[in-house]
Amino acid sequence: MTHAAQPSQRSPDVIAFTACQTPCLTPRALATYLDLEVGTLAKWRCTGEGPEFFLAGRHIRYRPTAVQAWVTARSQRSTSDTPSRRDPAA
Repeated sequence: MTHAAQPSQRSPDVIAFTACQTPCLTPRALATYLDLEVGTLAKWRCTGEGPEFFLAGRHIRYRPTAVQAWVTARSQRSTSDTPSRRDPAA
């Protein structure tokens, strides 16, 4: 019989929300996933460049769906495929 991990046994980088069963990422977990520095994400939060985030108390969290949407919006087929070339309005 498998038991769910107690909150104290969960990784500090991923918080599971029981109500929606969607794991939310910490800045450290997202930085690891994107192969970036945590400081880059902090800068992006200030400038609005990074994925959408929310505060859980004083803790920053990212929804995987928001991260995937952000990554998808930035997908390119070539290095010449810049936002200005993809969308004349950008």
